[in-house]
Amino acid sequence: MNKELISFLLSSLLKKLTKLKNELKCLNNDLGKLMDDNFEEFKYNIYLKSLWEKEGEKSISILGIKDLRKGMHCAINNYKKENHRDDIQAHFYVYIVLPSGSELELPEKFWEHYRKSGEK
Repeated sequence: MNKELISFLLSSLLKKLTKLKNELKCLNNDLGKLMDDNFEEFKYNIYLKSLWEKEGEKSISILGIKDLRKGMHCAINNYKKENHRDDIQAHFYVYIVLPSGSELELPEKFWEHYRKSGEK
């Protein structure tokens, strides 16, 4: 290999390593807050992806909400209003947003009861 290529590869790898170290530091900080039961800084992002988007219906996003129940009810009401529906024909995606900005998708069992109460 020529020296210029090796220099480029080394530089690229060092930049990538620095970025990964910073991400790891942020995730360790998130882990510490989670282990301390410190959920004050955690927020939720809720996405309702319409099954009829190709036909013109709109999907809904509720971002940065602190109260999951209120956020779910808001997303459902916005979806119904925006698409002139009485029902929900959408896939639900719920993420917890960690203080670092990372999103982790929550399984349905952690939020389905809010969905059911919001659809009534």
